[in-house]
Amino acid sequence: MPFGQTIGGARTALARGLVAGSGLAVLAACAPTAAPLYSDTTTPVVLTTLAEAGIADLRGRYRAALCRRLPAGGPRCDDVLLRLPGEIAPPSDIPPPDALRRYRVAFVPGLFAECLRALARPFSDVIDGLSRAGVDAHYFSVSGRGSTAANAERLATQIAALPDDPRPLIVFAYSKGLPDLLELVLRRPESAARIAAIVSVAGAANGSLLADRHLTAYRQWLSALPLASCGATFVSNGGGATVPPCQCRSSRS
Repeated sequence: MPFGQTIGGARTALARGLVAGSGLAVLAACAPTAAPLYSDTTTPVVLTTLAEAGIADLRGRYRAALCRRLPAGGPRCDDVLLRLPGEIAPPSDIPPPDALRRYRVAFVPGLFAECLRALARPFSDVIDGLSRAGVDAHYFSVSGRGSTAANAERLATQIAALPDDPRPLIVFAYSKGLPDLLELVLRRPESAARIAAIVSVAGAANGSLLADRHLTAYRQWLSALPLASCGATFVSNGGGATVPPCQCRSSRS
C-alpha cells in the first residue's frame, strides 16, 4: 500500500476515534450535578402513593411488553428491568392498543449522531420494527455539532414537511436531542401543537454548566474537526453569539 494512503487511512481512523471519545466525554459533561436532598430552602413535600397522587402505574404492563420481546436464551427479564416494591401485575386480558391509529412516532438523535451516521444510525432498528408493525415512524435528523436553536429550526422544517395527518406525534429524544426538541417547543408553537408527548431517553433536560467550562476545548478540538457528514462550524444561537452544541438553553422556563 502506498505510504500516502497509509497516512490518510490513519488520519481518518484517528479522526473517528477522537469524535467517538470526545463525544462520550461531552455527554458525560452534560449530566446535571445532583442537588442536595435537603437544605434550608427545600420546599415542603408530601410522601404519598402513586394512586393517591393521581399517577397511573404502568410498570407491570411495561414489564410484560418488554419480557415478551427478549430473545430466547438471553438474559432473564428481572435481570434487564429492575423490579421496585409495589409493582402491580398487569391484567391478564390486556386489550390491543389503539396507538397505531391515534398517533405517529418520531425520533430525534443526540450529539454527533449526524457526524457518525456512516457507522451507526440511532433508533434505526426500532424504526424498522415499528414500520413493520404498521406504525407511522419518522427519523428527524439534527446537526451533530449544531446549537439547540439551529436544530430547533431544523426540526420545525421537518415537522412542517410531514404529510398532512391529524394524528399528533409522540417524539422520542435522545441525549442532546431533548434540549433541541424543547427549544422547538419554546420557539415554534405551531410545531409544538403537533406533538402530543415527548419521551426523554437519557436526555440532557436540565442542561449543564460544564458545557460552558468546556467551550474552549470544544472550539480547539471538535468544532473544526473535518468530518464530511456534519458541519465544522458553530451555528448562531439567534442573537449573534455562537454556542457549542452542549449548551442546553432550553432549560429556561
